[in-house]
Amino acid sequence: MLQSRSEELEARRADISQLDDALEKLRRWLRAMEEYFSAFSRLPEPLMAAARALDPDNPLTVPCENVIATTDEYVRAAQLTGQVRVTVTGRDLFLLAVSVT
Repeated sequence: MLQSRSEELEARRADISQLDDALEKLRRWLRAMEEYFSAFSRLPEPLMAAARALDPDNPLTVPCENVIATTDEYVRAAQLTGQVRVTVTGRDLFLLAVSVT
């Protein structure tokens, strides 16, 4: 299940990356993350642990780091246009998205 959901998220990332508006990219990515995380019952805490610990033996670490990197990319682009505060990070938004699902 994790693999197929990850592939769906990657497909959404590819679609979102084609957009021109940085804030719209970030909005759509946040929605995609929300939908991705909500598909997993009882998974948010393991995802948060993988994101915090970066344990190389945890199979969730790589997917988490990929999602965080993409989120950070979209955050930085929106920051360059002045639409997102400079203090916000991709990791912040990742942890927020995981915690509310």
